[in-house]
Amino acid sequence: MAQEHGADNVVHMVGALTRLFRIGLSRGREMIRVSEEFEHVKSYLTIQKARYGEKFDYSLEVQPEVADWLTLRVMLQPLVENAIYHGIKEQRGKGSVWVTAKGQDNVLEMAVTDNGAGMSPERLSQLRAMLQAERPAGETSGFALYNVNERLRLSFGPEWGITIDSAPGQGTTATIRLPRKD
Repeated sequence: MAQEHGADNVVHMVGALTRLFRIGLSRGREMIRVSEEFEHVKSYLTIQKARYGEKFDYSLEVQPEVADWLTLRVMLQPLVENAIYHGIKEQRGKGSVWVTAKGQDNVLEMAVTDNGAGMSPERLSQLRAMLQAERPAGETSGFALYNVNERLRLSFGPEWGITIDSAPGQGTTATIRLPRKD
C-alpha cells in the first residue's frame, strides 16, 4: 500500500524492519555470517536514522576476508544501541557511530565506536568490573553489554568477550573478540 501511494520512506522503513526481524531470528540458528550480522545492524541503524534524522551518521566496514566467518547473532545491535542512547543522543551536535569487523591471527574483532559523551574513569571501571562478574549485582544499567559478554564467554570460553574503552567527551569503543569460526 505504501508503495502504491508513493510513500517511499515507509517502504524503506518496512524493508529495514523486515530484515531486522529475519536476521534476528535466523531460523533459530545461533551462529550467522559476519556479513549477515552487519546486515542486521545496518537495518537497525536505518530505523534509528529515521527516528533521529540528522542527529548522527554511521559507517559500516567489514574486512572482506572476514565476511563469511561466523559470529553469534545479535552481537552488534545492543552495542550500537548503547552508542546511540548513551553516547550520541544526549550530546549537542551531530554524532557518529562506526562499526567495524576485522580478522587477525584467527581472531575476529568487531567494534562499535562513537564520538559521544564518553564515560568517567569511575563509570568505566564499574562497567569493566560488571563485565567480569558472574552476575551483575546491584547494577541498574549495562545489562545488554553483560548479556552479550556472557553469551560470548559461554560459547567460546572465559578469555573471549567485550572490552570497553572510553574517555569523557571523546566517545566510547566496545570491542568484541572471538575465535575464528567458518
